Amino acid sequence: MVAIETSQEIQKYEQFLRETVQPDLLKAIEERNKLSEECEQYNSLLVTCSKIKAANLKSTELRVDIGQRVFVNAQVDNCEKVIVKLTDDLFAELTIDRAIIFIEKRITLLKKEIERLGTVAANCQSTMTLMLSMPSHQTHLKPTTVKSLLTIGSRGKRKLAINQETLAVLSALINLLTRELLLRCSKANTKGQQICLNDFKKVIAQLMLDFA
Repeated sequence: MVAIETSQEIQKYEQFLRETVQPDLLKAIEERNKLSEECEQYNSLLVTCSKIKAANLKSTELRVDIGQRVFVNAQVDNCEKVIVKLTDDLFAELTIDRAIIFIEKRITLLKKEIERLGTVAANCQSTMTLMLSMPSHQTHLKPTTVKSLLTIGSRGKRKLAINQETLAVLSALINLLTRELLLRCSKANTKGQQICLNDFKKVIAQLMLDFA
């Protein structure tokens, strides 16, 4: 019975990895890479606009990326205005001063979103690492280890007598509780860092209620 319940828990975690964590990780990485490329393009445009403004250029020559990292030389006869991508397929013609203001704000927003997606990816990765590190064929604590801990804890007190079946059930419950606790701590760790005591404090009360 214990073995069946443990196997079901393992299948539940594996399903959670396949259907939720891994897709979220891939989506976060894909969106972060896309925004990073967009941010790079805005940075390049900002440099060009800043040079035009600083030199007070009326016309200039540029190398234009036409896609797939292919560049061509272009002659700009009027440097007073520039066409800027606002969002998606929406573009606007702005003066150099307005363009610089918009681009700087856009880069700031993009960097914040890139940082957020990086945190999401780190959390997904830490969750996957944690769950994949869980043994699929045995529990974290063996019944013999649990028995040793119980023996140490009851020293100087009444001798604790526990049969093998009860010990197996107790060991399964301890490992189930440990796995669930670590999983919830990983989700609560929004900074993608090592699990710490504060993460335990965030989830322990609700965990006790759920297992009551």
